[in-house]
Amino acid sequence: MLTKFKQTRKTKEIVEKVHAYNNQTNTDLVSIGKDIYDLSTLLNNEITAIEKKLRRSIIIKTSLDYNKLVFSDLALNNKIIECNYKANFSSKKALFDLEIYKKIKDEVEKKYQDALKTDSYLISLKNRFHSVLSLYTNSNYKQITRSSKSKYDSLPFEKQLEMFSSDTFFTLQIEDVKELCQAVANSYCNKMKIKNLPLIFLESKSDCSLGSYSAFGNYININNNYIKIISNLKKLNSKNCLIQYKLLSTIIHECRHSYQATNTSKNMDTKYISNAMKINSHYMKRIFYVLDPYPEDPHPGYYSRLHELDAFNASNKVLIDMSKLDIKNAKEIEDFAIFDLQKDYKAKNSIIKEMVDLVNNHGLTQNISKCIYENLKFLNLTSFKYIEYNNLDKIDYIKTVENCVENLNTTKLNNALKLEAYYRTKMFETLFNRDKYLEEYAEKYNMQKNEYETMLENKFEHENEEIKSVIQNENEMV
Repeated sequence: MLTKFKQTRKTKEIVEKVHAYNNQTNTDLVSIGKDIYDLSTLLNNEITAIEKKLRRSIIIKTSLDYNKLVFSDLALNNKIIECNYKANFSSKKALFDLEIYKKIKDEVEKKYQDALKTDSYLISLKNRFHSVLSLYTNSNYKQITRSSKSKYDSLPFEKQLEMFSSDTFFTLQIEDVKELCQAVANSYCNKMKIKNLPLIFLESKSDCSLGSYSAFGNYININNNYIKIISNLKKLNSKNCLIQYKLLSTIIHECRHSYQATNTSKNMDTKYISNAMKINSHYMKRIFYVLDPYPEDPHPGYYSRLHELDAFNASNKVLIDMSKLDIKNAKEIEDFAIFDLQKDYKAKNSIIKEMVDLVNNHGLTQNISKCIYENLKFLNLTSFKYIEYNNLDKIDYIKTVENCVENLNTTKLNNALKLEAYYRTKMFETLFNRDKYLEEYAEKYNMQKNEYETMLENKFEHENEEIKSVIQNENEMV
């Protein structure tokens, strides 16, 4: 009852705020976005509670059918492990019980999957969750009203870049640094033919992220903690060659996310990545964090997801291209760009798994189902015979993707996984060819690859230590 009350109250707040926003009496789109995200969390919490209760009930009832009493998946798995261990010592009872518990496990899974398909309230609740989350991730819903203009917009892009040089950047006032960041974002957006993105500088609870992109409102948040670090480096008359280029790289990275979210290109590669971005948002919130609420890494596997691979690759390529311009800090940009190429980049996640898990969880909306269908098609996992139509002779993407997933087999999946891996290395060239760049630039300076790499590491280790020292001093003062 309390959960229902919270959902109703939050929904009412959102409706009132959106109404005020449309009447131009409330311009706080950031707050509206937060409320929408919070509502999706409330819905997901209720879904999770119902699913857990449903599964526990099925486990208890099924185990009792076999004259056993098991209360949870963990207990059932422990029973299987225990019986399996005892069976190694030729225990007939253990062997008998092992088969029983395996049967229970199989039946529980089947009954649970059937329940997910047929529980109308649960499906309607999930449908509402996906609708709310789709609104939060819709970059075309509203554009934040804050101006994206900068006093440096009139400067050529090359002149904007030169202001990041170590002998210029730390002479700028902090407000000028922010203006410069906005100007660079505008230049990149103009190049990519997307709307200019307002940059908002907000405090962040975590220092692990320098910036983030919000699809709702279509804006970029820059972690103001880093601006404080820059301010403190200024006081030391620093000539650091790291933090400003991290900032530059982050701006391009986050603008790329807006390109993914708003790009209307018919190019299938970009469509595949844009779809993956939406799919991942729903997967992470609906399934991943529910199954693994306490991951060791605050961003488990996040950095190797398709839209992140694309954003890292885009910023890498832009920085390398920048370093070839005839500007005074070309060498600084070059050193940072090659140093910043991540070692041993591995893609740990599969968009195929995310799509299959979401479909099998049921309750999807037509729009997210369409994204899944297009990506399944891209990976050769669809067929005309799986397509179903609604009463308006339009594709029913919900039923269609369920048909596609139901008809998956080992051969199809293996081929799709190989194709997925091929697309990663083909699309994100800078991430999977680091050695090629190291060899190319080492040869440019008549150095061995290892020697060149060590030189870069030593250079930026010094810069990084200076930043750490400033952070430590700041923390001690607090």
